[in-house]
Amino acid sequence: MSAKQGTDTAARAPKKIIVMNHPSLMIQRTQEINLTPRDKLLHNIYDAVLITGLDGRIVEANARAEELFGTSRDRLYELNITSLIERSNAELLATLKNSTTGQRYTMIEASCRPSSGSRLPTEIAVSRDSQEPDSRLCFFIRDISERKARENTLRTAHNAIMNTANGVVVTDLEGRINFVNPAFLRLWNIADQKQALEKEIQTFFVTDIGLNKMLKHASI
Repeated sequence: MSAKQGTDTAARAPKKIIVMNHPSLMIQRTQEINLTPRDKLLHNIYDAVLITGLDGRIVEANARAEELFGTSRDRLYELNITSLIERSNAELLATLKNSTTGQRYTMIEASCRPSSGSRLPTEIAVSRDSQEPDSRLCFFIRDISERKARENTLRTAHNAIMNTANGVVVTDLEGRINFVNPAFLRLWNIADQKQALEKEIQTFFVTDIGLNKMLKHASI
């Protein structure tokens, strides 16, 4: 489990936009009678939201939290947040209380424990409840299992490239070297990767006729 503090998040341009339907439970919750505007907003948030006392006891939960943890609000209200986040305890809660004062928030990356018993990788933003900042913590929990799967795939590919016996070099479209693997360094008896990164790929070949043709084709 890792944590970091912050006060804001840098804006990033979206690389991918996915349109999804609200889970039926989220729609059902927002249609319940006697809901305040705050409650309706809470149930429309796509992240799972759990609001706790400073002791970690859950006092509010949105529909997404019910979906994520596979249990009802009534059951969640019987639990302490530490029973849902792996390796969390009273010491973590004390840290969160201290690190979320003054409109600060804390980011946690940890595995959560749904009712199914599985381990769910999540990213959790923790802040004070703006309505009751002296007595409540807000946990915004996001499922990052797909992100972790992509990271594992990239890590596997990186390890394969670094350990293959074949030389691998990555260049820009003009032939300037951006990356070389250890096998490439051994093939050309280069001691330091920096020495290769200062060169153009053409300098490693006796003739660059075919290489120039390849680079020209890659830029089309």
